Amino acid sequence: MSHLKKALVVMVLALLALPLIAGCNDSGSGDTEEGTGKVTVITFVGKSSASAQTVTDLIKKMKEEFKGKVDFKDVDYDSPASKDMIKKYSVSMNPTVIVINTKGQVKEQFLGTPPEDRLQRAISSFIPGPKPASSTPGPSSSMPVQTIPVTPGGSTPPPQ
Repeated sequence: MSHLKKALVVMVLALLALPLIAGCNDSGSGDTEEGTGKVTVITFVGKSSASAQTVTDLIKKMKEEFKGKVDFKDVDYDSPASKDMIKKYSVSMNPTVIVINTKGQVKEQFLGTPPEDRLQRAISSFIPGPKPASSTPGPSSSMPVQTIPVTPGGSTPPPQ
């Protein structure tokens, strides 16, 4: 009986440690991007979007503001070569902007053109160290955007 209790304790401890062990070698399970140690912003935008130029200009501004602190990836929403990335992040709208923290976890997903101040705050909030001052005070005059909170496992709730 004593050996059975010890075996049971070892099994429980192993099960509890499994998420820690799995997190050490994350290979990208749908809700993570390869850990770069930097915040990553992935922009899905194609020429078929009426707001393509607006989003492109906004991301260009963010690239200048966060130069060296954030990795930016641009994905052509209209390209067949982007199909896997679109599927991986469950992107259903052109444009979509995704913010990934330094651990590779998707933390924000903006459907449509994000307001500049909200995107800036989202990016800043995941950069380690002192936070930069906002360069865009006051409310944004951008088009409406829907932010979808991401749940564990990479799924997103349906829009309301």
